[in-house]
Amino acid sequence: MIRVLVAEDSPTARALLVAMLSADPEIQIVAEAKTGIEAVEMAERLRPDIVTMDVHMPELDGLQATERIMASAPCPILIVSSQARDADISLSLDATRAGALLVLPKPEGPLSARFEAEKRHL
Repeated sequence: MIRVLVAEDSPTARALLVAMLSADPEIQIVAEAKTGIEAVEMAERLRPDIVTMDVHMPELDGLQATERIMASAPCPILIVSSQARDADISLSLDATRAGALLVLPKPEGPLSARFEAEKRHL
């Protein structure tokens, strides 16, 4: 079982990610963080196998939260951001410098023609 912490401030995007990941019987969502600070605290307390992290969050952005998690409770971190759709190479570089493994675009939603492919990729 892969234990996942989902860090996303948007309730809609968070619910979509949780639903997509929960559809896989090998994945268990252990917590949902709404802020970067919550993500750090939950990662330290719960020690998930992987964290999905948004970039733009209140209190502490996703890259800062990634750095803190890697310093206090290292685990693989996957940045999931709408910014990634813009082929923003600087985001990928900043994310890997902070300790993230990969940057993926935020899924568009179940009405998108690419939804199933995005779900499998995630």
